[in-house]
Amino acid sequence: MPFRAGDSIYLRRKPILSYMKTLFSWVALWLLVPPLSGLSQIKIDKQNIPFNNYDNKYYYQGKPFSGIMKSGYNEICFVNGEVNGTVLSYDYSGKVFRKLTYTNGHFNGEFFTEKYKGAFREDTIIGKLTGFGYSSRNKEYEYDFRYLNNQVGVSYQFDQQGRISKQGIIYSGIGEYFFTAFGLIIEIDRFIEGEDFSRIRSFPNLIDFNTEKMHHFTSYYTNTGKVQYKQIFTGDSLAGEVSYFSNGRTNDSIRFLYPLNVRTAYENESLEKDLNQLYKNRTRYLYAENGTLQEKNTQKTFPPDNEASEISSEEPVTRFVGDFESHYSNGTLEQKWHFNESGKLDGDYLSNYFSGSPRIKARMENGVCSTPFTFYRPGGKPRFSITKTASGEWLFQEFLPDGFLKIKKVLSTEEVNSGSAQLISWLRIGNRDHENDLISETDNLLEMLFQKREEEAQ
Repeated sequence: MPFRAGDSIYLRRKPILSYMKTLFSWVALWLLVPPLSGLSQIKIDKQNIPFNNYDNKYYYQGKPFSGIMKSGYNEICFVNGEVNGTVLSYDYSGKVFRKLTYTNGHFNGEFFTEKYKGAFREDTIIGKLTGFGYSSRNKEYEYDFRYLNNQVGVSYQFDQQGRISKQGIIYSGIGEYFFTAFGLIIEIDRFIEGEDFSRIRSFPNLIDFNTEKMHHFTSYYTNTGKVQYKQIFTGDSLAGEVSYFSNGRTNDSIRFLYPLNVRTAYENESLEKDLNQLYKNRTRYLYAENGTLQEKNTQKTFPPDNEASEISSEEPVTRFVGDFESHYSNGTLEQKWHFNESGKLDGDYLSNYFSGSPRIKARMENGVCSTPFTFYRPGGKPRFSITKTASGEWLFQEFLPDGFLKIKKVLSTEEVNSGSAQLISWLRIGNRDHENDLISETDNLLEMLFQKREEEAQ
């Protein structure tokens, strides 16, 4: 039967009413059933969430609070009346600058602040900690506190362009590569009290990137990426160090006579003391930027010279041993000496003027001047000499500036022994500083060097 005009309206109204009844039924049912996650999302101001001293929990409307407490610039997640979950801190503009997670009574899990990013395990940083600059999100450093598969993590420092400038491993005991963040973490109670931490972004007790706090340490020329300085290790022992010019050539190279096991020293709490002694026992090579050798020497420590010094706990004496060689800036040989194992000059002794002409040619015996001994003027002519004749006599000769003989005298053994100490003192023998020799053209050398001293006579 065909539809009439009124029939179409009537037939459409019945399905609509049925649908509306069903919808209202579902709404009523939904209102009776509490939402599964709604309470965890509500945000309540701290003043409306009192603390119950009886069970040490926070309550809201008579029940342990679950949700987000707004306290000052902080938002703190609660579950069943206790802090459990995310802790957010906002700056004055409303931007989140810090996110932490508090569980089981400690800060745990990943976190970030305006300046730091890392992870905690019971308030202690584990894994990697990244620090960022204030002006940008570029890394300033990345500390690695991991200890995995018997290997420790390498930490890095970056320049403003994000290039590595320094790297090394943090001194710590085996299996203990972590770091407690006293400066970054604040007690949870202070967050709850709403203290404004928007300006506290410091981490004051981080380890510095330097040779005293790191091992396997390396620094770089950031403009080229070339190594500027590095420590040389054999296993866990620090065996030496090398620094380089920007052109890649060696500048300063040191080999330690007694390599130091840094792990053992750290565990024995003697690292600082042992490092100090390490550098007092070394062979050093110093080069010019063009690659020429400037200096070569070896230093070694010796016990105090006498028993009285030992009783007074005097520090060991550091002396040169072995060959000593140095050059002027023009490449000319400046000095070439040898020290015996007692640290005293022994054997051939040579020092030159800047021009390359000889200053002193001599022989040394266990720290005492021997023969032949010749001291030259800057022009190359001798000033005086001490030699030993075939018959065993000691012969002193002094010369005029033109090279002609001025004085000739046979010396006794006592006079030579007395004069040796004066020569060492006045000519700076064994001392690199000889700019001001204490001998002039008008001095009476026989009297200065060999006349018996009153103190010796007594």
